[in-house]
Amino acid sequence: MVSEASAQAPSASASPYPYSHFITGIKFHFNTVRSAAKGSDIWPVTWAANNGLYTAWGDGKGFSGTEKVSWGIARLQGKPGHWRGKDVYYGPPGSHKGKISGLLAIGNILYGWENMQNRKFPYCTIALIKSTDRGRSWSKTPVSFKRGRFKPVSFLHYDRGYQGAKHAYVYIAGFKTGDETHSIYLIRVPENRLEHPEDYASFSGMGSDDAPLWSNDTSRMRPVFQGVDNKDDIPFPVIVYNKGLASYILTDCHGPAGNLGIFEASAPWGPWRTVYYGNHWGGLTQGAYLGFEFPNKWVQDHGRRLQMVFSVYDSNKPDWNDACNIMTVTLTTAGGRTGLSKNQ
Repeated sequence: MVSEASAQAPSASASPYPYSHFITGIKFHFNTVRSAAKGSDIWPVTWAANNGLYTAWGDGKGFSGTEKVSWGIARLQGKPGHWRGKDVYYGPPGSHKGKISGLLAIGNILYGWENMQNRKFPYCTIALIKSTDRGRSWSKTPVSFKRGRFKPVSFLHYDRGYQGAKHAYVYIAGFKTGDETHSIYLIRVPENRLEHPEDYASFSGMGSDDAPLWSNDTSRMRPVFQGVDNKDDIPFPVIVYNKGLASYILTDCHGPAGNLGIFEASAPWGPWRTVYYGNHWGGLTQGAYLGFEFPNKWVQDHGRRLQMVFSVYDSNKPDWNDACNIMTVTLTTAGGRTGLSKNQ
């Protein structure tokens, strides 16, 4: 059912969700992997209105720095397969002074989720920071997630500068501390109220009219995805809307670096269907998974040819460890998706 280049085929029975009847195949072109900025990790990406593809790194020198910084911002320039990185901002020198797990461009304003590293992960504060000068300087906002169990990881991505967002909301995927069910949760906030913590609401299930329910009461929060139970595993979900396929693509881990799951749905709250599920993706048998995502700027062939940006640490693939890794991925589909879910 699922094809890939130079990797072990996954077991269909292992996935927590049935396989997709729409995206019926995926191929990872491992011969296209390019790695750069060695020693720097995570690499979330976002596409700004100025056509810039921005990314963030942690604990490294970026593409051309001379001093290790706790986190920094760069811009990926060029075309798929022929890209280069240009550093834009160097953060605090050293380590343990913050890391960025998610980036979002609304127009040309950049937002980031910063792990303040004030406590051991995942019990640290996650704060929203922003840049109004295309990543050259950053400031704090009033939004932070401290004592509460929910921890934001990433922003849901639409098109350039956040065009095409549904109902002018920003969606954020994350997890709960102490949750051993590998559940992914979703919160949202009006696009023009991103810096107002009182306006954040969490997904709390589906209503009788098959429309999603949202609540400011965090006790009513319900998962949009539930994977295989693993008390040692922390989800690192990234959701991207693929306009060409009218599908939301979710990437996440279910264990160490090679335990990759890719899922698709017609709404960001599911129901999800499996595109790929395996335990030794790319031959990885150990190490930490630090996020896999598909930047919309580099989507081709009506949503079927993608570039995957990924980061791992302490794996058995030294060239991939703590680096900005980018490879080509192609999808095959059957039939067509004619519309989106109600009240999406």
